[in-house]
Amino acid sequence: MTLSVVIGRFQTPHLHEGHLELLNAAKRHSENVLVLIGVTAATGTDQNPLDYKTREVMLLCSGGLGAKAIVKPLYDSPLSNKDWSDSIDKIIADMGFEEATIFGGRDNSIEGYYT
Repeated sequence: MTLSVVIGRFQTPHLHEGHLELLNAAKRHSENVLVLIGVTAATGTDQNPLDYKTREVMLLCSGGLGAKAIVKPLYDSPLSNKDWSDSIDKIIADMGFEEATIFGGRDNSIEGYYT
């Protein structure tokens, strides 16, 4: 089984065409889609106006994900990119997948993803 993993913050009031294309690319790659929403301690700020739950509901209600999609939080790791990467690996492994294809937007941190 393959897994597509979309990593993003989705800090917008609605999903735009770029978000939808990213989600569609992940769905074309695999019927198993995991969306990891970046979560920081600071919410209600100009950079992070929306809380996790609001963004989770937006993604699940958009109709673009499909019934098999799972949405989970991905907490920031102020210590290092390696800690952040390890948390992604753990989430994927806990779901029973050994490998996954990672999808992200233009302003992502995928280059910090090691394994």
